[in-house]
Amino acid sequence: MLSKTLFNMTPPIINYYTDPDEFTDALKGKRGFYILLVEVSKNAEIRYMKGEMSVNSGFYIYIGSAMATLSGRVSRYIRGPENIHWHIDRLLLYSKVNKIVAVPSDRRLECRVAQFIGGILGWSSGVAGFGSTDCGCPSHLFFISNKGLIEKLLKEEIWRGIDYFPEEIFCLSY
Repeated sequence: MLSKTLFNMTPPIINYYTDPDEFTDALKGKRGFYILLVEVSKNAEIRYMKGEMSVNSGFYIYIGSAMATLSGRVSRYIRGPENIHWHIDRLLLYSKVNKIVAVPSDRRLECRVAQFIGGILGWSSGVAGFGSTDCGCPSHLFFISNKGLIEKLLKEEIWRGIDYFPEEIFCLSY
């Protein structure tokens, strides 16, 4: 039986922002998942409670959830985390966020997105265990050789891959 969502395959409206305040205001009252495009300027050894992980310089996609509030979670990455809590907080000590994509949803979809991206890029592009200590995914952080890939994914490919077709998504570019 085909999923009901297959009949609603209209591409989402992509709302682009350059002003962080307008971006977070647009997300108030929404929850869902987000994708960060992160630029690591030099190789880094990231220490955390369970050990250490190596991250090479380049561009990465990180997938996270914001089931409380999207505006609150992405604000953390816009201003920089005040408290170091998650793996991504540690990575951001050595990198900068170039783009944030926020996708409203009442369903937890970040693992489906990570599985889809890992399938496209290959799991060898993932940083083992990064951002996924509370789920069964091999990683939620992936190295990408072409930062334009994120735009291609947002246009259509990712929505078919995760069988979710949002009405709109929100994108902040720096």
